[in-house]
Amino acid sequence: MGNGPRPSDAAMRLPWQGALGAVWAEAVETMERQLAPVGAIARAALAAEPGERVLDLGSGGGVDTAAIAAAVGASGRVLAVDVSPDLVEIARARLAAQPQAEVILADGATHPFVAGAFDALYSRLGVMFFDEPVAAFVNLRRAVRPGGRVAITVFAELEHNPWALVPFEVGRERLALTPPQPGGHGPFGWSDPAYVTPILETAGFSAVTWETEEAALPVGAGFAPDPVDAAVGLSIRIGSLARAMNALDQAARAEAVAALAPRLAEAFAPHVRDGVVTLAARLWVIRATA
Repeated sequence: MGNGPRPSDAAMRLPWQGALGAVWAEAVETMERQLAPVGAIARAALAAEPGERVLDLGSGGGVDTAAIAAAVGASGRVLAVDVSPDLVEIARARLAAQPQAEVILADGATHPFVAGAFDALYSRLGVMFFDEPVAAFVNLRRAVRPGGRVAITVFAELEHNPWALVPFEVGRERLALTPPQPGGHGPFGWSDPAYVTPILETAGFSAVTWETEEAALPVGAGFAPDPVDAAVGLSIRIGSLARAMNALDQAARAEAVAALAPRLAEAFAPHVRDGVVTLAARLWVIRATA
């Protein structure tokens, strides 16, 4: 492990309502391409039907919301919820031609949803950021009608996700990065069924099941002309390595970027496939009944 400076816990929080949401918005099309395979798996688990009412939690740029809106049709409804003003603005523009879809700027943990208003709760990687997850899912359970369903995707453990493991391991050469733990405010916070299932059950959901799925994620596609440069640039801007470097002062961050960028390029180069760095991902598909 690197012996460099360790960012504070507060600095490692995910400011979706501020800087992080803005950075994602700037790279939204790149991030949507990267997460498209995850969305396809999540939407298949949801299997939305015409006329259904779906709550899309952590809707980001609205790509999945648009696909779900098309599936439920004019007689259905999709309510997309996100805490990032920048991403909500992008999603609203994307969904302008789909009146059955609405995007609101709100925290799913506390928003006063109408009780039983939805047939299904859906989330593509949007559930791992609540400070009080049980309370949040009590609120979300209330929003889903009795007998309604849940379809959620989350990442499995870091070691099964090379798309994140590669930059993490490079970063450890210089920064004091620690592996993510269940319950953390990051993409691997829901990686352990033993941590998550009690949250859902305590909140009132039943028949909780877990299934693994494998995907290949294009890292940095379209972010720069050279695929390796694209992957390096995205890793420096978004992700655990980026958060660690952004927690440093300006001079230390510049030094870290200069030192780690060549190592990132070396690590990503063997994974170029069809003109883009492509790395494996392992997901959990969580299903439950309200």
